[in-house]
Amino acid sequence: MKTRLFMVLIAVVTSSLSVCAQKDRWQPTGNWPFVNKKFLVATVVSGFVTPKKTEVPCNIHVGNQTLWYSDNDTLMEALPGSIMRVEFADSSVYVPVPGNKFGKIVHEDEHGRIINVKLVDFKKMKQDARGRNLNAFTLDGNGLFPSITIDMINSYDSRPDDQPLPLLNEFYFLVDKQLFKVTEKNIMSHLPAERRKEFRPFLRSAEIIMENESSILKIWNEFFAK
Repeated sequence: MKTRLFMVLIAVVTSSLSVCAQKDRWQPTGNWPFVNKKFLVATVVSGFVTPKKTEVPCNIHVGNQTLWYSDNDTLMEALPGSIMRVEFADSSVYVPVPGNKFGKIVHEDEHGRIINVKLVDFKKMKQDARGRNLNAFTLDGNGLFPSITIDMINSYDSRPDDQPLPLLNEFYFLVDKQLFKVTEKNIMSHLPAERRKEFRPFLRSAEIIMENESSILKIWNEFFAK
């Protein structure tokens, strides 16, 4: 009886922790379409010929894929293509990928790296009836400039009408200094001939979902990290 009661208590505690973790996990919203809930201090590397490092509070806008930063209490938007790397204080690192997008490095080893880009799924947002409640005006960035404040930069308080944005995951591989988007076609073109015939059977046997980070890591470990 005591053993059964103990097991029930463990299950309740585990469930509660899981719910709390889900509540604490931030998702960009129509009112605050940024990868982080608040602007975090980051080391921003800019410039191609002579890289320059600057420490500023900043965030990445998922709607227009730009870096926003606070400079002397003034909100600024970095020019597309001018940023080489963003190293946030929480240890997350973002780098540019083709198409003027920013991606988070989710895995890195001696063979290369995996980069994850989070994009707004505008198609799903339009199809979803809840999309009417999302502040689409802020997704191009312009709508936020007049309404954002320094207090909001330091700590954003969710509003009652906040709804998470529907997001898409894109992944990129950096292998042998070549950066390419993760698609079946692109992966096949970067595999040696003797391994190409293994790839599609692997997708089926490993139940790979191309928008799932754990699935992408399986592909990496099987075909690029050996």
